[in-house]
Amino acid sequence: MAKNPIEVLIDKKSRNVMDTTYKIILGTLESLLLAGGIAEGTVDWLENNKRLVEILSFGSKSMEYHREVSTLLSEIQSRFLQEYRIVEIRSEKLVLNRRGVVFYKSGSTPLSSLEQINWLSSNMALIRELVYIDFNVFDRRFGELWKRLLYNLLSTVEGNTYLDSDRVKEKWVWGSLSWIKEDPIETIAEKGYKNDLLNAYSELEGSLSGFISWGGLFAMGKWMSLLNIPNSETIEKKFIDLSKCVWYGANDPIALQIMSNDISKRLLRDDVIRIEKAIKSRMVKKFRKRTEPAERRSRD
Repeated sequence: MAKNPIEVLIDKKSRNVMDTTYKIILGTLESLLLAGGIAEGTVDWLENNKRLVEILSFGSKSMEYHREVSTLLSEIQSRFLQEYRIVEIRSEKLVLNRRGVVFYKSGSTPLSSLEQINWLSSNMALIRELVYIDFNVFDRRFGELWKRLLYNLLSTVEGNTYLDSDRVKEKWVWGSLSWIKEDPIETIAEKGYKNDLLNAYSELEGSLSGFISWGGLFAMGKWMSLLNIPNSETIEKKFIDLSKCVWYGANDPIALQIMSNDISKRLLRDDVIRIEKAIKSRMVKKFRKRTEPAERRSRD
C-alpha cells in the first residue's frame, strides 16, 4: 500500500535515510511550513500544535501516529531555530528573520538555501571576480565560475527533482555555457544530443534554463545581501543579469531586448540571434561608411 508523504517521514525504517525521495518530501514540508505557515502568519508555533498535527495526520485517529507527527514538527521547529537560523522567537511565536524572508522568497527548501549560502561564503574569492567578468568574453575565469556554479545548483534537492537525475551531467555544464555563448542549437545538438534538435531545445530551454536562472542564479543574487561583503549590490546585479542570459540563451543586449519584449514567446532563440547578428552587421557597415571619408582625409 502506498504511503502518504508524512508516513514516509515518520517511518522508523526510512527516517533520517537521506535519499532523494526523503529529502524532497521533508524539504517540501519545511518549505510549506515556512511559507504558508510562519511567513503568512497562519501558524505561530510548530511544537505541540494540535491543529497542525490533525491536518498532517490525514484523518488518522491513532494517538501513536499523532505523537510521531508532533515529534516531526518539533524537529523541524528545532532546525528552523538552531540549524537554519531563519526564525526567531518573539512572544512565544516563531517569526521569520531577515534571512528567513530571503529563503521564503527564493522558493528553495531551507536546507538547499542554507547549502547554497554556505557555498557562496566558501567561494567568495571566485564570486568577487564576477564583478569584473564580461559575459561576452568567455575566458578561463568565467568557465571555472560557471562550472562551480552549476555543480552547486544541480546537486541540490531541487536540481535532482527538477531535472530527474541524482548526478550532474557534464553535457549540462558545457551545453548551458554554449547556450549563453549564443552557439547555434544545431551545434549544441550535434555535440551532446545526437543531432536531436527537439531534445536539445526542450532540455536547454524547457528545463535547464528555467531552473538555473530563477531557481539558482536569481536566488543567489538575492542572497548576496545576507553576506555583507564589499560590492554585494554589484555582484547581486551580476547574478541577476547572468540569470537573464541563461533564461534567454543569449548574452548580447540586442538579442536580450528582443526576447524580453516577445511576451507571446513566438520567436525562437536562434532566430533572434540571427536577427541580432544581422542588425550588428548593418550597424558596422554603416559605421565604416561614415568613417571611411574621414580616414582618407586624415591620410591625405
